[in-house]
Amino acid sequence: MQSYINLLALPSVRQDAMPQSSTSAVFTQLAACLHSLHDAIKEMSKHYNQKASLEQELPTITQKLCTTTECLLGSLGSLTSSTGKIATFFSNNLDFFTSSGYSPRGSTLALNPLQAESMLANKKKAAAYISAVKKARPQSVPYSDALSNRRVLTSSTESREGLSQQVQQSQDKIARLEQEKEHWLLEAQLGKVRLEKENQRIADLEAQLAAAQGGSLNSPPAAASTPVQSQEEAEMEPSAGEREATLCTSLVGMLCTTPSVEHVSGRYEESRETLIKTHYMARVGELTTQLQISDSKAVHFHSECRALAKRLAIAEKSRETLTEEIKLATQKITRLQDELATTKRSYEDQLSMMSDHLCSMNETLSKQREEIDTLKLGSKGNAKKNKGR
Repeated sequence: MQSYINLLALPSVRQDAMPQSSTSAVFTQLAACLHSLHDAIKEMSKHYNQKASLEQELPTITQKLCTTTECLLGSLGSLTSSTGKIATFFSNNLDFFTSSGYSPRGSTLALNPLQAESMLANKKKAAAYISAVKKARPQSVPYSDALSNRRVLTSSTESREGLSQQVQQSQDKIARLEQEKEHWLLEAQLGKVRLEKENQRIADLEAQLAAAQGGSLNSPPAAASTPVQSQEEAEMEPSAGEREATLCTSLVGMLCTTPSVEHVSGRYEESRETLIKTHYMARVGELTTQLQISDSKAVHFHSECRALAKRLAIAEKSRETLTEEIKLATQKITRLQDELATTKRSYEDQLSMMSDHLCSMNETLSKQREEIDTLKLGSKGNAKKNKGR
């Protein structure tokens, strides 16, 4: 068959190497060779099937030999099918190959349009098949590396989810703190306005007090003191009305202050309110910080628990897989032990049978020797009698 293929390829190298009239005979012989190849492979597959069936009956056959035999039988079956298809294709299209319109590469004969189109389509299919076969396969990752990478990816995913949750919570806290900041800025502005009003009122009271003290020093004798005192009392009445208790409210608490004419007492009240606000603001800041730390720890522990739960699930699956493998291995060991016991028993039976056979043969040989000795003695006695006569 290789010779016929080389003959068909010769016109591609040298056009006058083979005449066109011989092409039909070459294709016919090639088809016959393909049929012969198919018959030979079919016969070989048949004989190998018989050999495999005989091997299956032997008690000493191993699992590896059975697997190898099955692979060989499958390969021979595929080869038989492929050669049969090729031989059938050549037989069915032998008229097309041997027609005058078909010519190999390098021939001067013209092709029919349908034949040329078919040849181009087949060439494209062949080129696509060769390129697909020559395409490099991607390198596979070992199972252990893939398993470790999957665990790392799972942990990274959990960490990323936890971090995204922490970022979202931090953004919410920042927005809430911004609102609180604006609120406290408004409170500070209101407090500043109130402070300015209090300072203005205290300044007015001090001015009135100074004016009253200056008027009392420059007044005439005691006879005219009565109208002046009445006037001072009339002027001091509104100030006494202003001395009524005023109630200041804020978000920190309620502070009841009584205005005084003394500048020192006003500063004391102001510093006292400032200290109270500072204390409560510091306390609120500490509680906010503790709350943020607690939230971050809770989110971290939650993500860790989820990662551990997933790892536990993976470990459970691995344990189940290993348990199944152990069961299969145990069953295989049990089966091999049974086969070993059966083989040992058969060998012992064969040895006992051979021993019995040898014993019987020895007995037969001893009997034959005794008979031979008896015959020899009888023949010697007869010979002596004949001589004595």
